[in-house]
Amino acid sequence: MTTAIQVTWICVVVCRNVQELNLQFCPVSEVFVFPDCLFASKLLTSLNLFLGLDDSCQMTATLPNHISLPVLRTLHLKTLNFSSSVNFLDKLFLGRPALETLILVGSQFKSLNISSLQLKNLEIEMCSATEGFLLVVSAPNLIKFLLCDFMFTDCSLGNLFALEIAKLQMDVTYRSNQSCLIPQIVDGDGYHMIKCLNGLYNINSLTVSAPFLQLMFEVVELPTLYRTLAKRRIDTGEYCDNFHNLEDVKIYYCICDMAISELPTELENWPTPFSKLRYLHVETWLSRGSFRAIAFLLLNSPNIEGLDLDVDPTEVSSSNLAEDGGVECSLKFKLYHLKLVEFHYVTGSAAELQYLNILSEKAVTLKKVSIFTSKVRTRPKRRELDIPKEVLSLPRASSDVTIHLCK
Repeated sequence: MTTAIQVTWICVVVCRNVQELNLQFCPVSEVFVFPDCLFASKLLTSLNLFLGLDDSCQMTATLPNHISLPVLRTLHLKTLNFSSSVNFLDKLFLGRPALETLILVGSQFKSLNISSLQLKNLEIEMCSATEGFLLVVSAPNLIKFLLCDFMFTDCSLGNLFALEIAKLQMDVTYRSNQSCLIPQIVDGDGYHMIKCLNGLYNINSLTVSAPFLQLMFEVVELPTLYRTLAKRRIDTGEYCDNFHNLEDVKIYYCICDMAISELPTELENWPTPFSKLRYLHVETWLSRGSFRAIAFLLLNSPNIEGLDLDVDPTEVSSSNLAEDGGVECSLKFKLYHLKLVEFHYVTGSAAELQYLNILSEKAVTLKKVSIFTSKVRTRPKRRELDIPKEVLSLPRASSDVTIHLCK
């Protein structure tokens, strides 16, 4: 089918005054010029544009100078490339649509500036064209926000007064090293993610990915932890193989102190940013860093009631990944509202058991723990424990808790 025929079909459909339009086709050329009539419909309420045969096929879209879709409520764009043209959304919002749902998947933009009073649902998946990609969202009536992209995305979230559900499926690039992957974290990634979290203060449900947790730890907790260890060695006059003498330890202490002083300003007023948060869902590596990041979120979410943990099977290499028995157990906090815990994809490792041990000791009002084992998400075999026996013998802060083992 030629481009002219494709354009003709679109014009015919629009002239029939359709209200919901789903366009999925593969243009003949790499650049497709949309007809003006498609973006001047007075009756179109839902528009789904998917150019290409699959997600790997991305087409460059050329748009009219003026866009006016006054009653458009749902817009779904997939595999469109706007990185070389004037921002499509800028033109769209100038037309003052009644947009309530916006879904952007695999569509590249130079930047995204989303400002809307009516928008209620926003999903953005893999739309960053380059490192330093800027995402600005201002939507006072937004209820649900999903962001799935790389952590170099610079997020600026504001005026999200009605936001209830947020899902941050953020990832990094990896370098392969024999049997495992090494996360490639770039300077500034941590600042971007902390700034993103700071804009989600009103939510009651939060989902975050394993790389996001690890980065949180490295930005927020790691300098403080290392400084504490260095201070201990200075006080005791001892040093380990990593330092030649105590002067090296003192220098390292100063470096850690400097890192702490340069933490993002978004953390200055961090005491209880998630006072409305009731449900936390995390994908986690079995590492000290990941669990300390979870603890950081729990500490700053005083009214949390439900926690879901999904073990991420990705074999990664990190300086603080836990070997069996290596998860930090000395964290001093109590959870006074946590009632439900679900632990998914459990394989029976000692690190998983320590996660459960810490939670059962800290949650004084815990009612139910559900443990799900699965053969779907597996990792190379480690030393496995007798899950029923070990779990049932865990110390418990709550006398009312029941433990369910599920498959």
